[in-house]
Amino acid sequence: MPTDLGFSLARYRNSRGRQSCHDKQWTCSRYYCVFRRSDGHHEAFLGIPYAEPPIGRLRFLKTYTQTPWMGVFDASTLPPTCIQNVTFHYYYEPNVDNMTEDCLHLNLWVPYSRNSTQLKPIIIFIHGGALNVGSSNMKFMMAQIFQNLGM
Repeated sequence: MPTDLGFSLARYRNSRGRQSCHDKQWTCSRYYCVFRRSDGHHEAFLGIPYAEPPIGRLRFLKTYTQTPWMGVFDASTLPPTCIQNVTFHYYYEPNVDNMTEDCLHLNLWVPYSRNSTQLKPIIIFIHGGALNVGSSNMKFMMAQIFQNLGM
C-alpha cells in the first residue's frame, strides 16, 4: 500500500478476507500488518523504511523506493542511527551504539484511540543536523513535540 510519502508498509493479505483488525499490538488492513508500541497516550510505528538501504551497489546513488515485502513488519523498536561524528552525542542523544548506513527510516506517532474511524493527527519526525548530527530517535526532540501537541 504505497502512501503519499512514497514508501510502502509491509503488505499482508488476511486469509479470512477481513478488511481490518485492531488490537493491543497489531494494526492490520487488507494489504499490510504492522506491530506497534503504545504507552496509552500515543501509538508509535517505528523504523519504517522509506527507501532501499544505501549500501553495496546502491551506495552514493540516488535512493530507490523500498521494495514491498510480504508478512509482518515489526515497527516496535527505534531504528539505527546514521553514521555520524559523536562529538555532540551528549546533547542530541542519538543511539550511537547502533550506527549504520542502513538508516533511511521514518517514525510515526498518532494519539492513542480505540476509535479506528476517527481521523487523528500524525507526527512524522525528520531530523535536521546539517548531515553532521541527529537521528530519527532523538529523545529530547520527541518529548518536546509531544508536549507541544498535547500528546
